[in-house]
Amino acid sequence: MRTSLELGRMLYGILANSDIKQLINGGVYRDTRPINSTKEDIVINSISVDDKTLQAGLSNINLYVPNINVNIDGVEQVMPNLDRLEGLTIILTNILKEVYFEDGNFYITNIAEFDEEESNSKFVNFRIRFNLLNK
Repeated sequence: MRTSLELGRMLYGILANSDIKQLINGGVYRDTRPINSTKEDIVINSISVDDKTLQAGLSNINLYVPNINVNIDGVEQVMPNLDRLEGLTIILTNILKEVYFEDGNFYITNIAEFDEEESNSKFVNFRIRFNLLNK
């Protein structure tokens, strides 16, 4: 039987060895983003996996991109770096779109954007659905 920890390890292995790792200026982490990070980071956490014959699991992958300072009509303002966020989201979507392996697969079920005021960032959340053969 697979555990949610294994799902996180699988996703980490894929992302830590992919092109996205070289494109972001931060890191790929499991469960928690470093405190006070001001970098582009990816954080993976797995929510659940059941114990049926065909196991279903859910994980989250959050892609963080710090906001940028822009001057609009002479006023310095903080805005989301949407161009950077969109570019990295496209790359990450292509990596995660649909992945098959020996005893299962995973795919993206949902993508959503959120603001994170604490870190002055915006992030995109990828909800990942696993289907696994329970051995």
